[in-house]
Amino acid sequence: MGLSAPVIALTNRHKFADVIWFAFVHEAAHILLHPRRATFIDTEGTANDDAGQQESAANKYAANLLFPDKANGEIRKLRSLEAARNLTVRYQVSPGIIAAATGI
Repeated sequence: MGLSAPVIALTNRHKFADVIWFAFVHEAAHILLHPRRATFIDTEGTANDDAGQQESAANKYAANLLFPDKANGEIRKLRSLEAARNLTVRYQVSPGIIAAATGI
């Protein structure tokens, strides 16, 4: 039996840079953090407890990689476009990630 490599499949359903990057890093987190022989396809949103814990871990990994926890307080305090731009420079993240985090 040959070696198998993990595969990440994404759709363009939402077509927003922040969603695509979050989805990609989330799926990469599954490869890095979870058993190699596991396959998860949750089309109904009804994952079992173990899968739910793995989903939470992958979500946390992606969120922290894309935008550090320490910046969350700063996001909530943003009151201007200039402040948001400064945050993107300071944390070296896409403006779309900041916009998505603020709910703009």
